[in-house]
Amino acid sequence: TGINAEYGGPNHEKMVGGRLVLAAVLALAAHAAVQMPVWFGDNMVLQTNSEYGARSFLNGKASPGEMVSVNVSGGMSHFGGSYSAVADSSGDWVLQLNPSSKTSPCDIEVQGDSDENPVVARGVLFGDVFFCSGQSNMVFPLKLAYNLSQERSDMNQSQFKDFRFFMTARGYSSAPQWDLNGTACDANTPANCNKWLTAAQSISPSAGVPDLFLDTFSAVCYMTVRDIAKLHTGTRPMALIQSAWGGTRVEAWMSAEAIKANQFGSKVPARPSQNQASVLYNAMVAPWNKFAIRAALWYQGEANADEKIAGVDQTQYYASMLQGLIADWREHKGMGDFGFVSMQLPPSVAPGTGYSQQMATGRMEIRLAEALTSAHAGGGTDISGVAVGLDMGGKSAWGYDHPPNKNEMSRRLALQMLHTAYATQTPLWTGPVLVHVLGSGADLELELESATSQAMALKDVRTVNPDGSWNNCTLCCAQAAPFDIWDGDNWTAVTLAKTKVEGSSIRLVGAAGAKAVRYGWRDFVECVVYNGQGLPLGPFEQAVGASRIRNLRPPAATLGPIQSPPMGFNSWNFYHCNIDENTVKAIVDAMASNGMKEAGYEYVNIDDCWQVERNSDGSIQPDPVRFPSGIKALADYAHSKGLKFGVYTARGSRTCQNRPGAYQHELQDAATYCGWGLDYLKNDNCGGSSYPEANTSWSKFQQGFDECYRQTGRYIVKSVEYCKDPSGCGQWIGGVSAMMQSHGPISTVGA
Repeated sequence: TGINAEYGGPNHEKMVGGRLVLAAVLALAAHAAVQMPVWFGDNMVLQTNSEYGARSFLNGKASPGEMVSVNVSGGMSHFGGSYSAVADSSGDWVLQLNPSSKTSPCDIEVQGDSDENPVVARGVLFGDVFFCSGQSNMVFPLKLAYNLSQERSDMNQSQFKDFRFFMTARGYSSAPQWDLNGTACDANTPANCNKWLTAAQSISPSAGVPDLFLDTFSAVCYMTVRDIAKLHTGTRPMALIQSAWGGTRVEAWMSAEAIKANQFGSKVPARPSQNQASVLYNAMVAPWNKFAIRAALWYQGEANADEKIAGVDQTQYYASMLQGLIADWREHKGMGDFGFVSMQLPPSVAPGTGYSQQMATGRMEIRLAEALTSAHAGGGTDISGVAVGLDMGGKSAWGYDHPPNKNEMSRRLALQMLHTAYATQTPLWTGPVLVHVLGSGADLELELESATSQAMALKDVRTVNPDGSWNNCTLCCAQAAPFDIWDGDNWTAVTLAKTKVEGSSIRLVGAAGAKAVRYGWRDFVECVVYNGQGLPLGPFEQAVGASRIRNLRPPAATLGPIQSPPMGFNSWNFYHCNIDENTVKAIVDAMASNGMKEAGYEYVNIDDCWQVERNSDGSIQPDPVRFPSGIKALADYAHSKGLKFGVYTARGSRTCQNRPGAYQHELQDAATYCGWGLDYLKNDNCGGSSYPEANTSWSKFQQGFDECYRQTGRYIVKSVEYCKDPSGCGQWIGGVSAMMQSHGPISTVGA
């Protein structure tokens, strides 16, 4: 395994005591069969399930076949705190902890059946965990951002006393590692890498060390999570994990499997050291794979912009790679689609830089690729967001490619994260969102989302550098309005006089003959469109007449949830598997004619046994013996009688009656059920393979049904079976279902 201590930022060359790390592992191996990852230690924060978060995992190594016991002091919720797992033939073991919303520190003991002494982590908290990764702008330390003393002072406040920091030492490997093995440290002292530090420790001086730990920690990671706490989570414990390396390409952060599966996998360039494909994933991401998180923060793309690949569309290439990275990280964690928010690249040049030089930096192509990772209809990635930074230029001690205003970038990232990971609809999280571009007489009209474009206006870009010098536009809106139009041969700038902001639309005068329009197509954009909250319109290139991708999802309140518990008939308790379409039609006829419909009984739902094995394309197939006309025909029949219709599935690979379940087919099934016109889905909890996190299946169905609503306007009720714990699944179930079953089926007993 190759390990290197190369670039982590200008003049940042520190080495971790690699021998100390190795010595600790050897000492552990000598005294106990159980080994725990480096991240298992005092003061760590494990992910809480509060507010739809994931359950926590623990993993380690032991002798093959050895029983490993885990005890959490004080228990967890009301489930108790004792667990066990058996190491596999390779000595690996993993277990999932019960849901926990514990707010006081606890100890976690891990012990093998042959161990005399347990491995203990003390002062453990349960809260929200954020994984912050990318290249040097994620490494960029707090001490180089604006207002260091003010930003640092928050760690003295009681609200933030339960913040915990972990700086991953830099290293790379040719194969995936189960534990961190890097030796290069960006912290104030090498001893502070690969360990958890408390808020108090982060601002405590060390003898002979000029900087505080917090001053050397990622400015973006710290201030984004700090702002999330200010805006939403309050005093909840927060874990901030920095795992970043300056000057690195996206391919280095992807697994070998993800690159092989990517459409551009064969185009990945050979690069040395830490920029080899997959080597940073192997050493700095894979060891965290079993560590549950709330969300990931990503700030990268400069290295890919700087070094283009010949013969490849740079936007398509980077978009494909980044979306592949997101999907791959989620798949390897096995906890569902955690939130993923990116910082869109800011300017890398000084104001007044020549046009040809600006057009050659590659920033515009990467910005468009980053925009494609935001959640939108028909997109490849959901539960994701992008913070726009095209107006965030400036010069720090690290140069123009490392703008200093990480404070405002972090505010925008925090707003995106609240919407993405916490599903909040306020405060507003985005700048104006383009809907479409249409010809309007002699003009072009750009229509934007009304909710995101209130008080919209064009403004000159003006910023100040840390040394007090200004980083202002030189041509500004008066001479460099941000829109260009394409006539089929050339791009032509639209002057300010012909750029009219009118409410939630922008009119480009005399541009009706254009075939496309673009906005912000410079590295340093001199004039930007903002809304009243100071959030900018993101750059785009759009054909006239086509709808624009949209990262604005309708607020939850507009999705048409049911206003009262649905009432109706479910087939299971009486018919079990002896159900067919003629029986269902008879039930529909009875409910429509005997007064039940008028009394509010409007749902007819088929339970298990309506389905047989999937078709070769993965689509679910109705039993041709029981339902020869198909499910859509039954739904149409129920609708013709003024009733609503639904079916059953299960979150595992098999239903309770061993029919095909929904596992890994949720989005496909949701689209099928939407096409059939269903109104209701019962999603059970039965057998076969399933996701480690119970809410993964249900969340995926909700994603699919959200898309159905956007396409059809029809709301599909989703019922989850089971949720019996108000303090556990009850904390997140409202975000993925309309109702839940809290006990077993009620059946008639006796005559």
